[in-house]
Amino acid sequence: MAGRPPKPTEQLKLEGTYRKDRHADRATNSALEPLTAVECPPDITGKARDVWNMQTAELCQLHRVNALNLPVLEQAFRAYKRAEECMNAIDEAGGLAAYALQMKPGQADLSIRERQFRKDYTDLIDTFGVTPTGAAKVHAPQEKEKLDTDAITALIGNG
Repeated sequence: MAGRPPKPTEQLKLEGTYRKDRHADRATNSALEPLTAVECPPDITGKARDVWNMQTAELCQLHRVNALNLPVLEQAFRAYKRAEECMNAIDEAGGLAAYALQMKPGQADLSIRERQFRKDYTDLIDTFGVTPTGAAKVHAPQEKEKLDTDAITALIGNG
């Protein structure tokens, strides 16, 4: 079969081009349906679990979490948890300066690992629109905008 595949029904609804008479018989992809709530995995504990509960509730209300992107969300919070573990180890050593003095040759620098885990978390969570950069990339369902033909005519002229 040649040609491009049809758009998913969810996409048609988001764009406002869904027509019941034409598109009702199409199969829908249930994996793309937004989840109303997500359970925190048992390996995410401590402050990461608190942040999970706060952020996922909001993300579910905004319909940004589905079955396909849930593993990305879980991986983001695992990176957050690892960053917290690194920071806690540094704090237990008496702070960053005391930790640096106690480091042995060849030992992994937890401050560098902590920064990398924070970056991993931010990069992954950006796909859900949590940070300002991510929010600019995420398109929330909106009504189709009407074209302002007068403004367009004024810009390009009449012919």
